[in-house]
Amino acid sequence: MDWRFELSMAYNRFRIDPNDGSDVIEYRIDDFCVERRTGEGCTRDGVYQEAEWERLTPNQLFTEIMTCAAFAYWLYQGLGSQMLLHACSPTLLD
Repeated sequence: MDWRFELSMAYNRFRIDPNDGSDVIEYRIDDFCVERRTGEGCTRDGVYQEAEWERLTPNQLFTEIMTCAAFAYWLYQGLGSQMLLHACSPTLLD
């Protein structure tokens, strides 16, 4: 992964912008669940389109955590260690 991207962190939102023309990925914590959406770029009239929020399954969440250390750190800060383990628990039990 190319680490030349912008990270934007807030308490319940995390955004990755690769700055290479590929889609922006945004995450949020909503009611102790992690959701993701991808920016789909600009339309002809210049309006930025974003996909609907999608709740991550425990397996998807585990994969995202293993892929991006900054995302894992943000989740740890936002959820705490016990809630983070609980969110991934079905994966850990496989």
